[in-house]
Amino acid sequence: MRPTWIASFAFLSAISCSGVKMAPVSGTVSVAGKPVESGMIMFTPENGPTATGEIVKGQYSLTTTTKNDGAVLGTHKIVIQAVTVGPMIAVDVPKSLDEEAEMDRKRKGKAMIPGDAKFVVPERYSNLKTTDLSRDVAPGANTFDFDLPAK
Repeated sequence: MRPTWIASFAFLSAISCSGVKMAPVSGTVSVAGKPVESGMIMFTPENGPTATGEIVKGQYSLTTTTKNDGAVLGTHKIVIQAVTVGPMIAVDVPKSLDEEAEMDRKRKGKAMIPGDAKFVVPERYSNLKTTDLSRDVAPGANTFDFDLPAK
């Protein structure tokens, strides 16, 4: 376990001491003017580590290595992911092949599975290959607000 800890410390030290310049980044995410209740936002630079932030009630703040430290300076592609899952659905689940045959005849025995997932933010913004969102992180505090279309 010690070698893993040493390797992790060395990696983080290399990032912090390697001259990578960072700046705080925060802002809001909404769809058609309505704040996104929960989700994730990621800023991926051309070079360097990706910064992530949890969206809570439409607000986010980015973290790269330590909480709220922001993102590396430069141009970033932005990915925003937010989905909701519908109510649980009861389905038949057999315990054996014999029980499966019996359930087919009687239609009893239920299990719960998650409902359908629905994209809160249009799906194209949830993938690095399909998003067209980008921002330039500059020295000093950066505020980037995203009001995305519903479709």
